[in-house]
Amino acid sequence: MTEHPSTRPDDARRHDSPTEPTAAAGPADRETSAPDTGLQTEGRPGSPRDAAPARPVGSARPAGSTRPVRLTDDEASGTAAGSAAPVASGRYDTRRGISRTTQVRLAVAAVTVAVLSIAWVTMGPTASTVRGKDFGYSVKGPEAVDITFDVAKPEDSTVVCTVEALNENYAQVGTKEVTIGPAEVSEARYTTTIATTELAVTAVVDECVLVD
Repeated sequence: MTEHPSTRPDDARRHDSPTEPTAAAGPADRETSAPDTGLQTEGRPGSPRDAAPARPVGSARPAGSTRPVRLTDDEASGTAAGSAAPVASGRYDTRRGISRTTQVRLAVAAVTVAVLSIAWVTMGPTASTVRGKDFGYSVKGPEAVDITFDVAKPEDSTVVCTVEALNENYAQVGTKEVTIGPAEVSEARYTTTIATTELAVTAVVDECVLVD
């Protein structure tokens, strides 16, 4: 006689009890889909990423998105050198030309020097090269006064110097012309006597002019 296995009470309870509901997945158990960054991704079968369509290869990137570009060491060094060269050239290039104002001033100065040189060569000694200056005087009385004066002139030239005596009101009371011929020196001191009509208080050199 064949014996059938008896059903144990525990097995009966396991089969007779209704199926226990599965606990709802919590926030930690749910798979969060990554935000669309514009990069092409491949979803896994059954993952939430399959719900969003992948961006086709070669399509335009969304506005505002960037993709890092990696340069080789040679490209990076070449880019840095190329960008720095214009700045260094513009910053440290100190070569400057002469301004127009400076050029005009130099031209005027050159013309002035040339004109003066030509005038000196063609005209020779002029009145500007002759000068007389009184050195002192001595009153001899109401009828005469001595005057001592210095004369500068070209050595081979002749000049005429006019000297005069003055009274206390600085009115002329006597005058005299003194001719000074060529000399071995260009400047010398001379003394002469001026006749006066009344008492003089001083004597001075009026002028010295070059004689042809």
